[in-house]
Amino acid sequence: MTEQEFLKLSEKYLAGNCNAEEEERLRLYKDNITLLDDNWMEEMGDKKEIYARSFNRLRAEMEVEPAKRFSIGFWLKVAGAILLVAGLGALFFNNIQTEASKNHVATSKVNKITPGGNEAYLTRSDGSKVALKDIQIGIVTDTGAAIVNKAKNGLLVYNLNKSTQSKGNRAKLAYNTISTPAGGQYAVVLADGSKVWLNALSSIKFPEVFNGNERKVELQGEAYFEIAKNRAMPFKVISRSQVVEVLGTHFNINAYHDEKSVVTTLLEGSVKLSLTNNHEAKMLKPGQEARVVDHIQISDVNTEQSIAWQNDKFNFSGDDIGVIMRKISRWYNVEVEYQNNITTETFVGTVSKYEDIKRVLASLELTGLVHFKIQERKVIVMK
Repeated sequence: MTEQEFLKLSEKYLAGNCNAEEEERLRLYKDNITLLDDNWMEEMGDKKEIYARSFNRLRAEMEVEPAKRFSIGFWLKVAGAILLVAGLGALFFNNIQTEASKNHVATSKVNKITPGGNEAYLTRSDGSKVALKDIQIGIVTDTGAAIVNKAKNGLLVYNLNKSTQSKGNRAKLAYNTISTPAGGQYAVVLADGSKVWLNALSSIKFPEVFNGNERKVELQGEAYFEIAKNRAMPFKVISRSQVVEVLGTHFNINAYHDEKSVVTTLLEGSVKLSLTNNHEAKMLKPGQEARVVDHIQISDVNTEQSIAWQNDKFNFSGDDIGVIMRKISRWYNVEVEYQNNITTETFVGTVSKYEDIKRVLASLELTGLVHFKIQERKVIVMK
């Protein structure tokens, strides 16, 4: 196996996409890799022992010329990746877990910071607002056009009111909004059977029932959609400066206003994406991602990374510390403050959303690239 093959396979493993044969190749090869050169280890100072133990299994000499050794910059990224991946077994994470638990993030006047959970608010068409966690299981409301139920698993389900429908009444569109706070997430089944999962600090505005020749909703933040098929009524999602149109498919939209771009990832089916500020429009195929700033840029991606949040994980796929801290801020409901010049290096890895925040931050600190201090509900990011 060449150096490049090893690097590519390592990143694939860290993302959880290796098959059994590829994992075995890594295990057989792990004793033939040198991750860090001795000069850099010396420069790590008091972190040296942590890195030495962490990378001990992968530190055997590689049979290549010195000039072909890996660059320090790249291994900073790989170090971040290895340190952030939880539960990968003996290959990478045994020693890291121990060191992360020993490494304590500086704290001052700390309130208990817990991971987020299922929490959202329903705003009805009349403007009334209710916390969904306070609603008992069963019928939430009967609007005349729709019957809204809260299922045992907490899912909010909209169903057409069959008695109203049987009378031939064409319901006037009345809009509801479901919004999640920082540290909240929620799922809803719309009246057409489509399912929507909302990430933290997100909202979706939708009609109680769908009438006419289209199904239209408005999204702020991030959501994963599984759209019920109906060729006669296309489903449209309006978010920031774009419109996504589908007939029936699975896709994710990240449209947070504090992110540089709107990202749409397609898992199944096909979608048409068009911009509201010009006439640009493109089709997406499964496994593709559209990134919109001023124009639409399409690329092939690992879709599992895009929906990691929906599977209770943080996925850092080449993210800088700013992107990572925005994800942490939304989920743990904390304020983030930056001090000094923060690293521009990127990180790769996956960690559970339900991990203690101090453990997540401690793992990041083990890279030696960034440090943190917690004051009440504020996380201070330092070099």
